[in-house]
Parts: sequence; structure tokens; C-alpha cells
Amino acid sequence: MQYHETQTRQLRIAAARAGAAARLDLSGEMDIACEDAFAAAVEDSLAEATAELVVDLSELSFIDSSGIRMLVELWKRARKCGLDLSVVQGAGQVRRTMEVAGVDRILPILDRGSSRLEAAPGR
Repeated sequence: MQYHETQTRQLRIAAARAGAAARLDLSGEMDIACEDAFAAAVEDSLAEATAELVVDLSELSFIDSSGIRMLVELWKRARKCGLDLSVVQGAGQVRRTMEVAGVDRILPILDRGSSRLEAAPGR
């Protein structure tokens, strides 16, 4: 398994890859200020994954509309690359923001305890 971490002032992105799957674990706050760091992590993950990409929001404390946009754009790019994208549900404000925006009806959302999540790298 390969692992690397990126940190901005408010967002930490831990990236891991095992086999055909890649994983991004996000913690902190996801807003416009972290767009460049997230884009770089996404590029690396899309280049490394051959089947699946999991984005874990369970440790994220805040997301705004720009963070939602980044996730939707990632989902679109993953589909074009032939990758399955799954998003591990966030809690509190993150979950509520995604529900209000309707993103939970677009993106494939996993609960933290999902058996599918157990097989993903980094867990």
C-alpha cells in the first residue's frame, strides 16, 4: 500500500492506494481555500486508481458549496475515467449540507460501517 499526506491550514488529505483502489481521507474544513490542494490530491488518486476511488468525509468538520462542487466534479471525472467513486458520509454540518444541496441523491454515499468500506485501502 502506498500512502501520502497533504496538509493546508484547514484541511488534511491522507491519500492511500492498495491494488486497484485509491482512497482520500479528508479531515478539517473543505472550502475554496483548499481547492488547489484537493485538486492535486485528486490528480494523483485518479492516476493511481484503476477501479475504485473512495473519499472519506467522516472526519471532515465543515464543507461549503465550493467543497460540494469539488466532490461533484470529482465524481464526474471518475466516471469519465471508468472508476467507481464512493463517498463515506460525513457527520453534523457536513451531512446536513450535503443533504440540503441534494448531493446525497447524486453521489454514491457509504455509511462509515459499510462492509464495502472495510475492503478499501487505509482501513
